[in-house]
Amino acid sequence: MPPPHQPPFMQNAQLDTYVSVGFSFGDAKAPNVGMYAYIWPQPDGLGDRSWGVEGAAWHPDAGLVRLPWAKLRETADPHKAIVAFGDAVYDAAVETAGWPSDLVGPRVEGWYMSKTPPALVQHQHG
Repeated sequence: MPPPHQPPFMQNAQLDTYVSVGFSFGDAKAPNVGMYAYIWPQPDGLGDRSWGVEGAAWHPDAGLVRLPWAKLRETADPHKAIVAFGDAVYDAAVETAGWPSDLVGPRVEGWYMSKTPPALVQHQHG
């Protein structure tokens, strides 16, 4: 389990290895709106990495990579920038945590597609 001082979204069922990339409206501790990402469990060696988009930075106190919304809006193609951000986080997991590089399927509209068959997902949520 992660330490209790971590944000609630990082405390929810962190029993498996994964990468999380999402959007935050901010809060009192981190008031900036924008994208965030983290790797669980957190590997060493994240501090000196490039995160795919100018303005994205590692925040060791929070255990997050943050991409402020203001920086994202300055990019020529925000969709492409978010995909580059996600790719950089996944690459960090592969390179620093020793993950296999072939865990994800083909890209669909810029995003990696899950290897879980759509019929199985529909059955589970239908």
